[in-house]
Amino acid sequence: MSVLIIAYLCGVFPLLLGAMGKHFLKKTTLPIYVMGHAIQFAVLSLCGVLINFTKLSILSFARGYLVVSIVVGIFCVILTCREWKGNLPAWKPSLWNVIILLGELGMMGGSILLLMPHWLDLTEESLYQLSVTGQLDDMGVLLYGMMQQLTGMNPVTLVRVFLPLFLLPLFYATYHYLAKGRVWFLIFAYIIFGMFIFVPGYLPLEVFLNVWNPATLVVSVFLPLFYVSLVGRSYVNLAIVALAMVGLMPTVWVYMVALAIVYIGMRIGYRIYDKKGGAQE
Repeated sequence: MSVLIIAYLCGVFPLLLGAMGKHFLKKTTLPIYVMGHAIQFAVLSLCGVLINFTKLSILSFARGYLVVSIVVGIFCVILTCREWKGNLPAWKPSLWNVIILLGELGMMGGSILLLMPHWLDLTEESLYQLSVTGQLDDMGVLLYGMMQQLTGMNPVTLVRVFLPLFLLPLFYATYHYLAKGRVWFLIFAYIIFGMFIFVPGYLPLEVFLNVWNPATLVVSVFLPLFYVSLVGRSYVNLAIVALAMVGLMPTVWVYMVALAIVYIGMRIGYRIYDKKGGAQE
């Protein structure tokens, strides 16, 4: 039962949420799995404010959230079953697709089996504290805290064994979306992130060591999505991803402001360049 709860909240429910998001938000371009996780983290960021305000215990909230998520999941299945039927994407296994898939499976297996989390990663300590006091100080790990309370699972087992099974595919789905079919982009991205396995030191980029850490999820997964949505002016995607990031890491607004300044600077630069080009002509 514990494994089923984790699989539902971390895997199945995000898929259903993503399908529902695609159904209602026609303009969104995010992959279903990525969209679902973004929606869930965004909702939990609002719930974290409610929990802090009402002083509700994490266990009580987790029970209510599980019931609501099952009801919403059933609604999502009924709502989107016709769209899924007969419209599953066909995979054409080219040589590069097979190589990339095998490489991803190898990196995923190596990450799970050879994990050496960064010393700054306090996820397990937060869950141990929750199991003792019943209160969660860091709302960035609210989803993990709910699963730990519902299952009673050892935090180390939950964090190092089960979370990578669902969060590493989120990382891969994100970079497949960002690559837009460019194989060289995927290979380059995996090489850069893979380097941090052997040269640890910067927690937000150590995806293959502690993908579950809120800072790692924000910087390595959601922040690139935020920038792409900003450049593409996909404001629905932008709002969902921004809210998800704030729930995971409240100080992320510094990164968002920095990216917004970069984007505005680029736009101004392009306009100046276009005006100079027109004047010369």
